[in-house]
Amino acid sequence: IWSLVIGRGYSQVDVLRVFMKSLLPWEPRELLAPEMEYVRDSGIGTIPAVGRLLRGMITAADNALAHHAKLTTSNLTTHCKGVLSLGPSHVPETRGILEALFRKLEDGAIRHLPGGFEPQRDRDTPKRSTTSEQSDSHPLNLIALGDLLDVIICGYNFTPLAALGDRTPIDVVRTHVNGGGWAFESPQSDKDAFKLAQMRVPITIRANRKKRRQPFVNFMRARYRAHGLMDRWDLVGKKFQGVLNFEDLRYIDVLDEHGDLFVRLTALPPWSRTKHDL
Repeated sequence: IWSLVIGRGYSQVDVLRVFMKSLLPWEPRELLAPEMEYVRDSGIGTIPAVGRLLRGMITAADNALAHHAKLTTSNLTTHCKGVLSLGPSHVPETRGILEALFRKLEDGAIRHLPGGFEPQRDRDTPKRSTTSEQSDSHPLNLIALGDLLDVIICGYNFTPLAALGDRTPIDVVRTHVNGGGWAFESPQSDKDAFKLAQMRVPITIRANRKKRRQPFVNFMRARYRAHGLMDRWDLVGKKFQGVLNFEDLRYIDVLDEHGDLFVRLTALPPWSRTKHDL
């Protein structure tokens, strides 16, 4: 499973979003470009290999700050289950198959996009352009780029690799499972995926009784209210813990001092109209 992050780095939310996707069945995208198509019978995850959604038992990650973040480690160990192994940084040999995929994505696709370049490696290898097309003349379409990456990764899973004895990644998974290897699956995967995207935030109840402005909560420039807070002037200024799902910010669950649900807040329009993420 993969996720595209535009920017110089990725956050703890980006990390959890990838693992959330890994607990849900992969589905092919509706490709934007008519000339683009998936390799026949290709796919991502274990379902194309064995017809079942299996879960990882060991999660190997390097020492990036986003991997060490408290939200990342607590949610992964609680809801993703298994073992979280934060291995040594700057040692790509420990994840050779993934590094080979990254190199394939870079050299075979990304560097050929308008504005593509190869960064400086050392003093003797300066930064150089890898395409004659300029990005200013060819704006990037993120949907099409996502389609391209999905098609490439699916095809890679069905490509024989020398490091795997000329077997495909799908063949390796299929041989392991059909040969009686330990496989972990759970009927709770969809619920765990939802919980992986949960986070706690401190919130404060605000209001203005003189102006009859009912109690509300501000979060990420949106205002939240609930019928359960109507005329609760006694709560103004009090702080609570709120639980939200960063994949759907329409709601915030407010917890009481015992950790139980006190009230559910709903964002006011326009933020309440459609599902939106962080």
